Amino acid sequence: MRKFKSYLLIPILSMALFSGAAFSANVSKQKTPNQKPVKKGNPLLFQSSPTQKAVTIHIIANVPQFVHGKLVGGFVPKRIFVYRGQQINLVIESLDVEHIFVLPAYQLKIPLIPGKKEHVSFTASKTGMFFFHCGNRECAPMALHRLMVGQFIVEKKTTSKK
Repeated sequence: MRKFKSYLLIPILSMALFSGAAFSANVSKQKTPNQKPVKKGNPLLFQSSPTQKAVTIHIIANVPQFVHGKLVGGFVPKRIFVYRGQQINLVIESLDVEHIFVLPAYQLKIPLIPGKKEHVSFTASKTGMFFFHCGNRECAPMALHRLMVGQFIVEKKTTSKK
């Protein structure tokens, strides 16, 4: 029997993190008679509308953990879709230890103290896909710290008429 190489775990986990394979569908388990389950929004995704001028995004940071075989924690939401020109208002909160929210494309580096909400505003002026991550290497063991990443995606506004 072959032994599993532990250094292979990090690339596999990071692929699962962005593909959504490590997460199950979020479906309400409460049913009323003769009614189908109601699907809730994906908490790992935030998407703004192109008609919004200002967007408020609440981000929660905590150390990633495996609970019942599923990865939970990190930054929630992990993917943020906004449109160029929108005013972005971030409200970021750490739940467990000190983290540092870093979004290099917009030169943001925000220290997060547990229980305290940080407010930051900026305009989404660059289009593309940018990554944000935790800048505090001591927040968790390195294998879990590397999973504290997310995507900030800025798209052009479309002016098509339908």
